Amino acid sequence: ANKQQVETTPMDSATLDACAYHYQKGLIYYNQKRYKDAITIFAELVQYRYAPAMHYVAMCYRDGKGLKVNNTLAMKFYTEAAMNGSAPAQYELGMIMHEGTIAERDTAGGHAWIRRASLQSEPRAMVEMARRYREGYIVEADITQCDSLLSEAAKQKEPTALYTYGMRLIEKGEDGIGQIKEAAELKHE
Repeated sequence: ANKQQVETTPMDSATLDACAYHYQKGLIYYNQKRYKDAITIFAELVQYRYAPAMHYVAMCYRDGKGLKVNNTLAMKFYTEAAMNGSAPAQYELGMIMHEGTIAERDTAGGHAWIRRASLQSEPRAMVEMARRYREGYIVEADITQCDSLLSEAAKQKEPTALYTYGMRLIEKGEDGIGQIKEAAELKHE
C-alpha cells in the first residue's frame, strides 16, 4: 500500500526542487561521460518517480552507458518516464515503438506517443509530426500544420528543428540560410 501511495502522491515543491537540483548534477556527470556517477544520482531520483531521471536511466540501459545494455529495462524506464510526463521520453518511446528497434513494432502506439510529445513542444517530436503532416503519413496531409510545427520547433534552437525549418523555407522560395547556419553552429549532425 505504501508503494502505491508514493506512486500516486504528487511531489511537494521542495522535493521537486531538490530533485531538479540533483538531476542537474547528474546531467553534468552524464555530459562529462561520467556515466556511473550520473547513474548513481539518476537511480536515487527514480525512487521519487522523477521523470527526467527515468528518461536518462532508460537511455543508459539502451546505450550501455554506465549500465549493461538491457532493452527490457530501457523500455520499462522509457514507458514510466513517458507516463510521468517526460516529453523527450515520450518522443523516444514513440520512435522505438514506431520503428520496432528494441521492442515490438507498434506504429499506432508509437504515433500516439510522438504526438503527445509534440503537443508538449518537444522539438524532435514536432519535426517528426511536421514530416508526417507534410507526407500525409498516418495523419492527413496538412502543409500549414507542417510549417507551423517546424516554425515552433525552430524557436527552441534545437539543431535538427532549425535545419529542417531552414530547408522547408528554402523549398518554399524563402530565405532559410540563417536557420541552416545556426543549426550548423549548434553542431547539427
